[in-house]
Amino acid sequence: MNVALPRFWLFAALALCSATAYSQNDRVLSTQTRPAAPHSLPPIAPIAPIQHYASTLLTPEYQGTRLHISLDQWQSQTALDQEHLATPARQNNLFIILHYRYTNTTQTPVDPRIHQPRLFLADEGGTQIAPNRRATQDYRYAQDLDTVGSDKLNPLLTVSDVAVFEVSPLLFDPERWSLVIRDGQTVRIPLTVIPEKPAPSAE
Repeated sequence: MNVALPRFWLFAALALCSATAYSQNDRVLSTQTRPAAPHSLPPIAPIAPIQHYASTLLTPEYQGTRLHISLDQWQSQTALDQEHLATPARQNNLFIILHYRYTNTTQTPVDPRIHQPRLFLADEGGTQIAPNRRATQDYRYAQDLDTVGSDKLNPLLTVSDVAVFEVSPLLFDPERWSLVIRDGQTVRIPLTVIPEKPAPSAE
């Protein structure tokens, strides 16, 4: 009996110390600043539907990333003089001839074969028509245009060029058709804002 009594008081003292320690720990933890709950991220907006044209310019000029494009005029011809164009229109199709200039607006020489924007004709439904390469090359040669060719275009130099499109006269409507420029983005320029070369008067 005498031996068990001191052992009882020893266990009681140890239990009291443990309780005091837990109480102090709880007090310390209760005074600490709890980290704020993470803010919930706002929902990601759905991707906007892709428009057929990124933008529409009501000007005959386009400032690209490297080249500035100036659309001088366009003309339509159903029959082209062999002296001016060695490629005849097939099945009485219509040739749309676009005269334009481009200027290197950077501080370094630019290779137009790589950096020149691509040009297309587009109807009101968005169907894009590529230039007729053979007709374009023949017209360049016949008109002796000062194209760059394989050379690079130095800063602030301007060069004239042409693009010839072959379309059906039954579909072509200059009031509704546009020129499309692809230069990283897609830009539409209505033909109505580009000067039209008057047809030669019949003598």
